[in-house]
Amino acid sequence: MLAAGYRPDIDGLRAVAVLAVVLFHAFPTTLPGGFVGVDVFFVISGFLISRIILEQLERRTFSLAHFYVRRVTRIFPALILVLAATYGLGWIVLFADEFAQFGRHTAGATAFVSNLVLWQEAGYFDTASDTKPLLHLWSLGIEEQFYIAWPVIVWATWHATRGRRRTGLLLLLIAALGASFVAGARTLRVDSVAAFYWPQTRIWELLAGGLLAWVSVHLVLRLAPARSMQWARLAGPAAALGATLLAVGLWRFDAQTVFPGAHALVPVIGSVLIIAAGPQAWLNRRLLSWRPLVWIGLVSFPLYLWHWPLLTFARIIQAQVPTLPIRAAMVGLSIVLAGLTYVLIERRMRSRRHDDIKVAVLVTGMALIGIVGYHTFARRGLASRTVVKINRLAGQSGQDAGYGPHLGVGCGLVREADTALFNMCVHDRRGPVRYALIGDSKARSLSTGLARTSTDGGHWVFIGGNGDHGAPVPLLFDDRAEEQRLARLALEAVTADRDIDTVVLVTAIRSLFFLGVQDVVRYDPTYLTRLSEAPGYDRARDGLSRFVGVLVAHDKRVVLVVDNPALPDPKDCLFRQTASPVINRWLTRRNDACQIPLSRFKVDTAIYATLLADVQQKFPGQVEIFDASDVYCSVDDDVCGPMRDDRLLYAYLDHISDYAAGLVGEKLNRFLETRELAAAPAPRP
Repeated sequence: MLAAGYRPDIDGLRAVAVLAVVLFHAFPTTLPGGFVGVDVFFVISGFLISRIILEQLERRTFSLAHFYVRRVTRIFPALILVLAATYGLGWIVLFADEFAQFGRHTAGATAFVSNLVLWQEAGYFDTASDTKPLLHLWSLGIEEQFYIAWPVIVWATWHATRGRRRTGLLLLLIAALGASFVAGARTLRVDSVAAFYWPQTRIWELLAGGLLAWVSVHLVLRLAPARSMQWARLAGPAAALGATLLAVGLWRFDAQTVFPGAHALVPVIGSVLIIAAGPQAWLNRRLLSWRPLVWIGLVSFPLYLWHWPLLTFARIIQAQVPTLPIRAAMVGLSIVLAGLTYVLIERRMRSRRHDDIKVAVLVTGMALIGIVGYHTFARRGLASRTVVKINRLAGQSGQDAGYGPHLGVGCGLVREADTALFNMCVHDRRGPVRYALIGDSKARSLSTGLARTSTDGGHWVFIGGNGDHGAPVPLLFDDRAEEQRLARLALEAVTADRDIDTVVLVTAIRSLFFLGVQDVVRYDPTYLTRLSEAPGYDRARDGLSRFVGVLVAHDKRVVLVVDNPALPDPKDCLFRQTASPVINRWLTRRNDACQIPLSRFKVDTAIYATLLADVQQKFPGQVEIFDASDVYCSVDDDVCGPMRDDRLLYAYLDHISDYAAGLVGEKLNRFLETRELAAAPAPRP
């Protein structure tokens, strides 16, 4: 079944893997499980690299230095070209904060730690994945980490187990594979992002190929002819079963599949079976060895490198998912660039002449790109570039005024040590506070404007946070006590302070209705259109009512702030002009989703309005609702947009900008003062 030497069918399998990934990225509904192509790559890489090492150890020709030279000349040329080209494109397209992040990713890619960089920045404030041009290099990071460590481990084991070298390597493979798989399965239960990006949770997929390489080198090729014939009869069924498993992964898996974990066994075992079947199997001989497919396999590495940056830059420039013709054009351009990269660069660099010079040049070039990337990150995206000046508004994150000089740390928590639990725990030092703001990241966004526009008659204390840290969502339940800790601490603080007479509650609609983080991490502003289907209405109403009830019981007036409309990320609502007239002419277009009718927003959020009204009616005269829709929308024109008076109303995702916070803050402070005057007793004659 298994054979030594070059196998065109493995290049054919590479083609299947890379085409699956490219189609998944360009046309995700066509091949919903195309992401398993990366797992196929892992198995192929583990098999080929391990077979090279094991064969050379058997022949006593293995050299660590020679191995790493081969890796450098194989990987560095195409990667340097793509990194340099994408940096140049980023220079003329990306805004300052985008280019800063791109610089960080570039530096991470040159050090082959992209997977770890992406893992560290994953979370609530993370940028959408389809706007990260180097996101796909996470898998290269895992492969390179394997290439760096695995040869040393195998070499050391080989020399440490003299007399039982083959057995020692087999035990090493089985133990490492099992440990990595178990680590991945356990990590997946508590941190799916870590399970996806960590090398120790994904390396078992490469080791599966390594185990197959051990079988190939130390078992199958040493079988007696009769036993080998029996083994060969299994080739066809093994390849067919492997292809079936791959088909299951490609067409049955999708974005909702819990992955990697046990589900990754499907593409991994499928790939192992296809490779194990060898070139004699009909599938491998007739289909995977088909010359056009083999050619795609030969250019699979540059194709993988090129396709994602082109798709993401098209997405960034068009401010939304590119049109079908544009995506198809990007795929076609990727194939052309991959072919040129292979013919003009990769093939020439693989000759073994002047290896020392080539390695020195390649390592130096990679280091220089890494330095440039880090410099770009450290200099915050080099804001003096033309594209930043052209798109003046993009530089206004809307968080340019801050709180002012009057705030101090502390928000009245009973235990001072609990302050560290909150992302925002501050108070106005100018005098006794009368108002308290409690909430999540929406409260955090509003707080700056409230602080700046407050008056001597009403200063504030702010208790809030964001989705990663310190967010006291104003809901109370008997269960989920640990998750409720911050909410109870916030309640404890404001009810104990007799100077506070009014508590303002601000929280995202999705937080109230338990829509989860998916709508944030993959931000989709249309989530409000699905609000009526949210199953958590009764639970949200009861939880909010209990929270408000505690405040009312302590003689606190409560104000519920209506959440703002949800539009695309503000950067997607700018008519982005790049520094290239050609790109501007052919790719730039406006995002029609950046304006929605106010009436539609009201309809979409009717269930939310009902919830707030129910809570208000439960506490008549003690709870009020504050709606600032006229700040975000033109009531007369029935339209909600991203800007007002040529200023951005939103800072990121659906969070309001500092400019908008000032407008809303002024209105809310005035609202509170007006209510106080109305409630005050008339002066005695």
